[in-house]
Amino acid sequence: LKHTGGFRQPGYPGWAGSYNNLQEVTEALAAAGPKYTPGSRFTYSDGGSSALAHIVTAASGIQVEEFIKTRIFDPLEMKESFCMPPEEDSLRSRVSCTYSGGSNNWTKYWDNFDPPQVSYFRGSGGIFTTASDYSLFLSMWLNNGYWNSTRFLDSTTVEMAVTPSNESVAAGKPFGLHWEIYDNPIFS
Repeated sequence: LKHTGGFRQPGYPGWAGSYNNLQEVTEALAAAGPKYTPGSRFTYSDGGSSALAHIVTAASGIQVEEFIKTRIFDPLEMKESFCMPPEEDSLRSRVSCTYSGGSNNWTKYWDNFDPPQVSYFRGSGGIFTTASDYSLFLSMWLNNGYWNSTRFLDSTTVEMAVTPSNESVAAGKPFGLHWEIYDNPIFS
């Protein structure tokens, strides 16, 4: 969760689209091994995220996509959130496109009507949602792990998740538990 597993970015021994599923990704990562000693440094890694998704499948006994749907999307009433792009055009038109860049120089690199970049849920960059559904997810975080009087996360977990780790701050990329923390006065 802290991106200290030792895998570099993107972390895949090959292109992510050359694999058929998370099992193949995890096996390739295991065969290649980490580049850095695990725990020694922060390095964001899509491959590490895919390995984490596969661990959820192995630990829960259900596919990570179903785990996310039944444990997060359904209880939070996120009816327009998916682990792969939705089939229906009416929903697809409401899903966010993906951009990269910064400082007024943004480039769209995935359009909501493009096919998925890979044929499986990869664990990184794989959730497709609408702004209204995402607001439900963020509401749970803003309410210290509660949503509609139901506790989803312990307050200690919430604090860890939204506090940049020392390793990530030292690397110049403030990440909590698996997501970047923006601490910019312009957004305050």
